[in-house]
Amino acid sequence: MTGGEGCADYDPMLPEHCPGQTDNEYRTEFSLYAVVGSPMMIGTDIRNMTSIMSETMLNKEVLAINQDYLAAPGDQVEQMCGKSHVTAWVRHLSNGNIAVGIPNLADSPANITVCFSDIISDPQWEDDGGKITLDIRDIWKKSDIRAVENNWTREVDVHDTMLLVLAHA
Repeated sequence: MTGGEGCADYDPMLPEHCPGQTDNEYRTEFSLYAVVGSPMMIGTDIRNMTSIMSETMLNKEVLAINQDYLAAPGDQVEQMCGKSHVTAWVRHLSNGNIAVGIPNLADSPANITVCFSDIISDPQWEDDGGKITLDIRDIWKKSDIRAVENNWTREVDVHDTMLLVLAHA
């Protein structure tokens, strides 16, 4: 289940954004549930969902990460690239790609970096010079970034999550 504290006097015919969580926090909760392979339930009338409910719970790419039954559940990985120490949630998918969720737990927007060498320990992903070049699918932004070397950074809003799928370039 996702959605925080729930709504008082909930009317299933008139869904509302329940107090206690922002849209960013809904995305973060759902992203991390997907990466760890948590069971998911929908406890609302899907015909009357709010926009954030639809964006998260009906997102086919996020559901594919969650429902990859051949992949082991994701786990925390401590990233040490640069001067920052960032926790990423990582799941090695059955098709060889890697799902990565990195939340911004700060109270202001922040540049968040995914460090490929901290996420990928398999030397087969490296070229002869030790570089790791990947294609990135940014799930929430619905964008593709091609042939990125070693790490990638983007701004992530307050309490939102950068959810990526990494693939060989």
